Amino acid sequence: MYDTTLQELTLNSSVEAVNLSPAFSRFHNDYTAQVGNKTDRLTVTALVYDANVVVTASVYGETGGLEAGPIDIISGQESQDIPLAVGNSRIELAVTAPSGQHHKYVIHVTRAPSSGGGTTPEEPGGGGTPIEPGEGGGPGTPGGGSSPGSTGSGAASTGSSVPVESNRVNVRVTLNNKIQEGMVTGLFHEAEGHTVVSMKLDTAKLEARLKTVEYNPVIIIALAQPADHISLELSGTAMDQLKAKQGAIEIRSSLGTFHLPAEEVSSTRWRAPRGFDRTLAADQILVYVTIAASDAAKLRFIQQTAEQAGTRLVGSPVDFDITATANDFPLRLEQHKQYMEHRISLPLGMQNPITTAVRVSESGEFIPIPTRLEMKKDGSLEVVLHSFVTGTFAFIFNEIRFADVQHHWSGDAVNDLASRMILNGRGSGKDTTSMDQTEVVVQSFAPNAQVSRAEFAAMMVRALGLQEGQELSAFKDVSSDAWYSGVLALASRYDLLQGYEDGSFRPDQAITRQEAMVVMARVMELTGLNRVVDENEAVFVLSSYQDHDELSARVKPAAAALVKQGIVQGDAARLMPLQKLSRGEAAVMLQRLLKAAGLIDG
Repeated sequence: MYDTTLQELTLNSSVEAVNLSPAFSRFHNDYTAQVGNKTDRLTVTALVYDANVVVTASVYGETGGLEAGPIDIISGQESQDIPLAVGNSRIELAVTAPSGQHHKYVIHVTRAPSSGGGTTPEEPGGGGTPIEPGEGGGPGTPGGGSSPGSTGSGAASTGSSVPVESNRVNVRVTLNNKIQEGMVTGLFHEAEGHTVVSMKLDTAKLEARLKTVEYNPVIIIALAQPADHISLELSGTAMDQLKAKQGAIEIRSSLGTFHLPAEEVSSTRWRAPRGFDRTLAADQILVYVTIAASDAAKLRFIQQTAEQAGTRLVGSPVDFDITATANDFPLRLEQHKQYMEHRISLPLGMQNPITTAVRVSESGEFIPIPTRLEMKKDGSLEVVLHSFVTGTFAFIFNEIRFADVQHHWSGDAVNDLASRMILNGRGSGKDTTSMDQTEVVVQSFAPNAQVSRAEFAAMMVRALGLQEGQELSAFKDVSSDAWYSGVLALASRYDLLQGYEDGSFRPDQAITRQEAMVVMARVMELTGLNRVVDENEAVFVLSSYQDHDELSARVKPAAAALVKQGIVQGDAARLMPLQKLSRGEAAVMLQRLLKAAGLIDG
């Protein structure tokens, strides 16, 4: 872990002393400063703790447009001159580690108008040159005019000046397929051989544009240039405005695509830590969405984990992350309510197949993620992932073929879901229902064996890509050390299952087909499938089954929804709702559901 904070931060002027308010403090990020009209340029001195980090400064004008930078700053040394226009400017200092980890300090500087009125900072005696928008600094750099002896680049030449345009990110922003000029601005720099891109969404421009669109707008931010670490800064206010229209943000890059419903990161979804002594407001929140290539150390760790699990890593892992702060305090995001979509392109002509994507936990566990492959126009493949959590995602090859399903009607579904790490086999007397794939010795699947209620819950949890936390089940007959305690707690948290009226769950009891239907209807809702069937439609859908009267009244809507989607089909015009569910039946029903929801290949 790198230290991306500063020891010292000062503004310097040859005309007057410049003080920061409040006085600089390592963990305080926001400052103000005021200067007289004669101070038309400043320098910055920043002293780092960690010699591995890189510091850059960028200047933004009153309208939010970039005026200069990013300017490289050497620790402990004054920067090159930073131009300062009359009025309000914002100096942002980014402290970036080789890993892409970064910290930002912001200084709001107000430069006084000239004593003679006017709008141009003329020096008495004609020593200065009037500055008009667009002069001196080239296109898109208002206020970047030159002064006597300068190079006309918007900053005095010190031999290390960085042209503004060379560091601007080539980004195309659309809202409902219409180009949005200036809604997102971005800069890039090189750090330890890696390209780091930082972008920011303009809240005011978004607000103005949203007034002209209907519901479900999608803002697509397409980054043209390759990069190793990409971050997008969003305000809590912007996400609330987009949420009100049921909109979404989508970042497209060479690393992958991140589709994020605004509701998932709106201001009400964040929780402040202890010590935050004020009400958490949207205008205090800054959200950072990140896509990054996994570093070398993480790649080695994932490769070793794959080898130990008996699987093979395919391609390169990618990190997707969402973080937020409010007044320098890190915030905690509540449990996601709907899937986030990630897309990662595989190189054209790639020979190694993949069976599933996994999320790699910090402890090295592989958590299966619903994975679908799509063919692109150029013949290459794109992997489509749906996840309720962010983190590191990798692709693996894990082909499983059970001998005892070779000629069984459920064989294709069983082998497919086992290769996706959703289903486990049975063999060698070990506890094969464990979520830990590395402890399973696979010999057979036993497709005709009954499924216990705990086993069925574990299948659902794996199929949805949910990850167990530290929670323990609240059911009175589930001990804290039972392998399924965390599974049941997680399934309960997502409202996938319920226990009995006496507070028990009866985990070892075989699940009936109608009990399974109730659970799968809830899974349908979580995946976005329509499970709403009115009473008349339910009667019509179920009427073709001879034993529909055996369904309990509360199960009939769920059964009808599953039949309508083709997930439950029955046998010889019978649903057999009271019959115990077999492992083979569970596999087939689950595969149909995942295909219907578009989560796996159809």
